[in-house]
Amino acid sequence: MKQNRIRHTKIKPRTPQSNGIVERFNRTLLEELYQIAMMKKVYSSLSELQDDLDQFIYCYNFKRTNQGYRLKGKIPYQKFLNGKRKYALPEP
Repeated sequence: MKQNRIRHTKIKPRTPQSNGIVERFNRTLLEELYQIAMMKKVYSSLSELQDDLDQFIYCYNFKRTNQGYRLKGKIPYQKFLNGKRKYALPEP
């Protein structure tokens, strides 16, 4: 991580003041994917669950609007493209 100039910091778990965005995303995963998926389907392998997770993440990043104060109704990928990152990857 040092070669990429990334500084690693640790925070307390379940601390919205310092990790609110991640905590909210985890809750979204729980409510919109896992709770629903476990009621609809019995998974026979981890790869089946991974496929559903991959599909959810794709929809979350490229199809689903986010009403949070940072995205204000935009799709996460739109915000990424409009930000400072000029070298964004194309949509898969």
